[in-house]
Amino acid sequence: MKANLSKAILVLLVLVTFTECKKKSSAPAEEEPAVVTPAPTGINTIAQVFTTNGVQAQTAAVSATAAQTFTASGVKIEIPANAFKTASGGTVTGNVNVTIKGILTKKDIILTGAPANGGTANKLIATKGCIKVSASQSGQTLRIAPGQNFFVNVVEPGAVPLSNIRKFLAPKVSTSDSTICWNADPDSVNVGSVLDSVSGKYYYRARIDSATWLNVGQKWDTTATKTSVTITTSANFNKTNTAVYISLNGIMVVGALYEITPNVFRISNIPVGRAVNIVGVGIINGQYYSAILPVTVTAGFNQPLNLLPVTISQLQGQLNILP
Repeated sequence: MKANLSKAILVLLVLVTFTECKKKSSAPAEEEPAVVTPAPTGINTIAQVFTTNGVQAQTAAVSATAAQTFTASGVKIEIPANAFKTASGGTVTGNVNVTIKGILTKKDIILTGAPANGGTANKLIATKGCIKVSASQSGQTLRIAPGQNFFVNVVEPGAVPLSNIRKFLAPKVSTSDSTICWNADPDSVNVGSVLDSVSGKYYYRARIDSATWLNVGQKWDTTATKTSVTITTSANFNKTNTAVYISLNGIMVVGALYEITPNVFRISNIPVGRAVNIVGVGIINGQYYSAILPVTVTAGFNQPLNLLPVTISQLQGQLNILP
C-alpha cells in the first residue's frame, strides 16, 4: 500500500514539473528595447554655418527723395535723390530701408560662403570686397532707378590703388553650385579710385544699377602651368555640411572646391608651385570642424583633408591669420 502511494506521488510530481516547464517554454520572449537614434542638436548644415557666423547685413533708413552718404558694413554708400523705383516702376517717397553686406576679409569670405570663382576661363577674382546692396519699403523690394549715380565705395587696404579694378556680378554666392560664379559687368569700365581726405585711404568707387552681388576686384592669373587641386574628406563630410576652399598666400583670393563625387572636392586652373592653404569648414550636430593645410601646389595635386573638432572661436582665430 505504501509502495503504491509513493508511486502515485512520484507520477504527480513529474506531471506538475512537466506542465510548469511547458508553460515557461510557451511564454512569449521578452522584447528588446527599441534603439532610438538621437535627433540632431544645433546647426547641421554649412548653409546654417554661413547664416550664423558670416557677415551680418546692416540696414539704414534713408529718405527716398534726398541725396545722402553713409557707411555700413565697412562700405561707403552714395545714394542720389530719387534713386529707387517700385518693382512696377512707380515713384518712391518717404523712407527706404537700405541693407548692406560687406565682405572684406578672408575670414568673412570663408564664413559667409562667398568664394572668388569666376565664370570666364575659370579664373579666380582677386577681390577688394564683395558687397550686396538691397532696398525695401514696407516689405516690398525696390530697384535702383535707371540712370542713377548710385555708388559703392570699397577701401584699398594698401597705400597705392590699382588701375585695372573691375566690377564682377553674381545673382548670389555659393560654395556648392559651380554654375554660380562671378562674371564681369557688361559695361566694361574700370573702377576708378578716389582719395578720402579724412581717412587718407583710397576707395574704389563702383557705380551700380541693380541690387545684386558685386565683387570689386580683378581677374587673377599667372603664366605658370596650371593644374587641378583635388581634396578628399572622410565620409562624414560632404557639400551639405562642409565647405572646402583654397586660399592663395599673399593675395585676397579664396576659391571654392566643388564636390565632384561624394567627399571629393576639386578646383581647376591653379598654378603649379603656388603656396596656398587648403581650408575645410564643417558642422555635424552643432560641433564645428576645421582643417588648415599649408601646401605648395604640385601637378595633379590630390590629398586627403582631416577635419578636426574646434570651437567657433578657434575656427575664427585660424581664419584670421591666413596669409
